[in-house]
Amino acid sequence: MERESLRRTLRYVTRTLKPDGEWCTPRVHDLLMETAAVETALGEIVRQKNGPALSVWQILGFNFEEIREYFGKRDPELLARAMQFYNPNLSEEWNRVHNVPWTAAMSLLFYEKASRGNFLSRLDTLDSRGRLWKQLYNTRLGKGTVKGYKQRAREYVHVEVETS
Repeated sequence: MERESLRRTLRYVTRTLKPDGEWCTPRVHDLLMETAAVETALGEIVRQKNGPALSVWQILGFNFEEIREYFGKRDPELLARAMQFYNPNLSEEWNRVHNVPWTAAMSLLFYEKASRGNFLSRLDTLDSRGRLWKQLYNTRLGKGTVKGYKQRAREYVHVEVETS
């Protein structure tokens, strides 16, 4: 996926999810971009090789269900705003694999749920976002590392523009 296009999409998604602007910040966008970079090289692979994870953010099917159930009870308005991105004219499978705005929203809701509403305080640095990803998203059992997160983030998200 083209970086700037994805950033524009994330600005739209975060503004829709939290119209007060709380999630429409460069650090929230960095977290989502970096997660996409480490999980799929910004969307090069939307189906996990030899595994069940789907989308640019490699979300597991049961996580989609848990997110809906959790926010359906705790914050139905936030869930409704996220579900605005869901395309009911296409299959659940299609939405889980290809619907970038919806899966971005679901990824962010995953971070919100898994951190018990505390993820915003952990976004200050690339290292802190890498540790957050490792703890909540990849988990201690996952093969990913904070070092790998930071490397992918630098390679795909924070690319220095060369000048001649």
